[in-house]
Amino acid sequence: MIDRLNHVIATTEGDQLGALLRRPASGTGPGLLLVQEIFGISDYLAFSADRLARLGYVVMAPDLYWRVEAGAAISDNDLDTAFQFASELDPQAAVGDLIAALGHLRDVDGVTDGTGILGFCLGGALAYHVASLAEPDTCVSYYGSAIPDALAAMRGISCPILFHFGEQDQYTPVESVDRVEAATAGMTGVQFERYPTGGHAFDNAFSEQFHQPRNAVTAWGITAQFLQRTLPVG
Repeated sequence: MIDRLNHVIATTEGDQLGALLRRPASGTGPGLLLVQEIFGISDYLAFSADRLARLGYVVMAPDLYWRVEAGAAISDNDLDTAFQFASELDPQAAVGDLIAALGHLRDVDGVTDGTGILGFCLGGALAYHVASLAEPDTCVSYYGSAIPDALAAMRGISCPILFHFGEQDQYTPVESVDRVEAATAGMTGVQFERYPTGGHAFDNAFSEQFHQPRNAVTAWGITAQFLQRTLPVG
């Protein structure tokens, strides 16, 4: 079990799920919904929430594994356990939870000037679906490997959206990345970033297997600039 879940969200089904909530030093700012990798509310996700809070955002990360095991703690290096949890996650229910969480975040004390969503890996694909269905003010999707099989959802996206994909991603062949980029043709507000040496989950500094510091630093700088442009602080 993890003890970093310090907030509660009511779902559309009337249940409650825990969430991690981080605030900027000012106590107020735009809201940003942070969506987990397959590792759940891991050390890396908490680290990412802190990074985003330092940029000036009120950050909330729901525990999407609550139907499987609420508060489950998965190491960022325990891939087998993470895949087992991910296999038991209902993606449609998770999207519903995130839409409810986005609505909740808009009413959290201290949230001002809009709300956006950012997700990594599993969360990158879920954030993409939320952007298609719930009209956040902005969306950032890191290497969402399920996106190539859900391109029809692209038509529902009207907010600015930033995609990050590595061209050496073992879960998303470069041909699939090409198809995602092609599906954005004619859309406004799309920024598509490709990393020729990028593997999957290259931003995860807590994963010995996946982390690529140079690509991570480059992508984070791009993300910070994109967020400041599309969900400005101050």
